[in-house]
Amino acid sequence: MIVTEQYPKGLGKTVSEVNISLGATTYEKITFSGCTAEVNSALNRLGRKKIIITGMETHVCVFQTVRDLVEAGYNVHLVGDAVCSRFDENYENSLNLMSELGAVVSNTETVVFDLLEVSGTKEFKAISPLIK
Repeated sequence: MIVTEQYPKGLGKTVSEVNISLGATTYEKITFSGCTAEVNSALNRLGRKKIIITGMETHVCVFQTVRDLVEAGYNVHLVGDAVCSRFDENYENSLNLMSELGAVVSNTETVVFDLLEVSGTKEFKAISPLIK
């Protein structure tokens, strides 16, 4: 998992539940797009072409990151109920823009169960109560 933080000195750091519990690698940024040189290098090292995006300020940072990832040839899945904007109009507009760019706009439950693939596993049993 890769986490980017927009100017953490002024805006605050990512909550520890994400960074510590999920073993995220965190990169500070001042650009709106999360596709910094450091992040791009990390993505190249991972060698994956499918990216799941969540985040804040859907119409600014999330939009620019998704745009840059799509342009770089990634298959981007945007978790629509795990992104936000201060204004509903900006949120809705940016979801439409990202969909038009080619990102797959989905939701948390769909993404989680797609990753799990089957029920009855220990992973399913651990995450199922969190979804409900």
